[in-house]
Amino acid sequence: MQSYRALTVMIIPGEEAPADADLDGPLEQKSIFEWDAATRASRTVVGPIEEITVGSARWTRMGDSPWTEQTLSPEEQGAWEEKMAFAQHWGDPDLLEEELEGSLPEGVELVPAQIFSVAIKAAMVFDGEETVNGVLSKRYAVDTDLDYTRETGSHTTGHAKGTMWVAAQAGMPPVVVRAVMEEDLVVDGDPSHPSWECDLTDVNRPVVIESPE
Repeated sequence: MQSYRALTVMIIPGEEAPADADLDGPLEQKSIFEWDAATRASRTVVGPIEEITVGSARWTRMGDSPWTEQTLSPEEQGAWEEKMAFAQHWGDPDLLEEELEGSLPEGVELVPAQIFSVAIKAAMVFDGEETVNGVLSKRYAVDTDLDYTRETGSHTTGHAKGTMWVAAQAGMPPVVVRAVMEEDLVVDGDPSHPSWECDLTDVNRPVVIESPE
């Protein structure tokens, strides 16, 4: 993809925001990803960490602290550009592709990770087509029990229910254009009830990303 903006919002009931966050109620975590292939530039914001990459130059800061700059090697730059161009924000694209191809139900094309576990993607059931966020998409329903162990050794059980819209438009990889999901989980013995809302917008439209001053 030439450009896009992605916003993921996760709500965790029962977990309160830090006192200095000036927020009431459940913890809300936002992640922002922006990409412009024309200038080979990206911007990501995950919690308090903001990162801007333009070509081989990368600037990172925590909150309002000063920017720190580094130079990416050609290999690092190429891997990062491949990941961003495919909206593959979490995990190694090659490893995930192999894992997903062996796990997805018949008729479902490769869907990049974008937070959701392989166990959730393996439960996708086709539910029609519609245009979402300006992109023709296939709609999939998810309603499944979960029982899996991550590479870190963390064990998760529970249930996930929601809807995912996957791009089905010429010139676009089958990325998640929109997803709404609720999970009722037990992670290593601790209960968790996250809900997710993910949107991919401004696809192949102007997205301006500049280096910090």
